[in-house]
Amino acid sequence: MKAWVRPVSASYTLEVGVMTNPMDPATFELVQTLTFASTTYAQHSIPLTSYTGTGRFIAFRHGLGGTYRTIYIDDITFEEIAANDLAAIAISGNTTPSVGSSANYTVRVLNNGTATQNTYAVKLFNAANTELASVAGPTLAGGATADVVIPWTPTTQGPMSIYGKVILAGDINPGNDATALMPISVQPAGVITVTIGTGAETRGCRWTSSIAIPCIKPVLPG
Repeated sequence: MKAWVRPVSASYTLEVGVMTNPMDPATFELVQTLTFASTTYAQHSIPLTSYTGTGRFIAFRHGLGGTYRTIYIDDITFEEIAANDLAAIAISGNTTPSVGSSANYTVRVLNNGTATQNTYAVKLFNAANTELASVAGPTLAGGATADVVIPWTPTTQGPMSIYGKVILAGDINPGNDATALMPISVQPAGVITVTIGTGAETRGCRWTSSIAIPCIKPVLPG
């Protein structure tokens, strides 16, 4: 089960459990206690596989009790935990590759199923769903994640978007197989773009006259 949760105070806790009788609070059986790092909405995943009782009612209970301690809960969803379910959850890499030069892109893969997977592929596609590159995925136990590196050499200059996708035969949930689109700008052949830091900072050089002073001061001998 997944739910988006926002507490009024980050010190609050939320208990998730199962009840056999929704009219009797005494039948509440705790499955997991959620804690919070902030007061903004965040998605929480609550596995229910550990529950072996007979209750059929999912319940939320404020961990601190009280009357006016508010926790907002939204968009509750349930996902079947199957043997075969791989998900591509993120993509990262060079946003300014060059034509004819290999660039690496990393796709994070989550084994959302229970079975260990060792026969699957992780691929790179463009926004038109054309396959760009592919590698074999590493062995991945149930519940584990892996960062899979895909080398790709662009052939066409210009802006485009790419995404990563995991391909597993018999995957029960194809809706989580692909990452979000990642915009990139392919540079002409021979052009090398260097990003310093995150690429979001700007720095300038000072000058006190009409002649610019170099940013790097040469070291003179002697």
